[in-house]
Amino acid sequence: MLNNYTWSDYLTAAAILIAGYYLVIGGLYYRTEIKNLLTGKIKFKSRNISEDYTAPGEREEMDFDELEAVVGDLKSSVFDQAGEEVTKSELLMQLKERVANYGGLSRPAYRVAVNHYIIQHAQESCGVAFSESELDAAWNKLPR
Repeated sequence: MLNNYTWSDYLTAAAILIAGYYLVIGGLYYRTEIKNLLTGKIKFKSRNISEDYTAPGEREEMDFDELEAVVGDLKSSVFDQAGEEVTKSELLMQLKERVANYGGLSRPAYRVAVNHYIIQHAQESCGVAFSESELDAAWNKLPR
């Protein structure tokens, strides 16, 4: 029975069905946008998309690179230099100065990562114990 149909017949039917599917979906979900586009109510702004858009994977990679830079900066400029003679308030002040310009603290996942790094390394390097709530309170007081 299927021997009567050629590949071109099959591909033509598949193309028609796929196009019909997308027309129905577009009509259901984007009816007002299509209507406005056809009547000329929407005017498109010309802009350079490459400047405004970063791909999701690119954005995450940039954030991860920034997180690595902050962690490296904290290790070299705060924990390595502070030693075991530093008090908790002095260490917190130094940490605040270093992370004040870090935009990733507004994102919960990165804030947790930075907090855990600080909690672990403050205890190991300086003998100072921080809690996550102490660090969150300190970051919330930072000027943005």
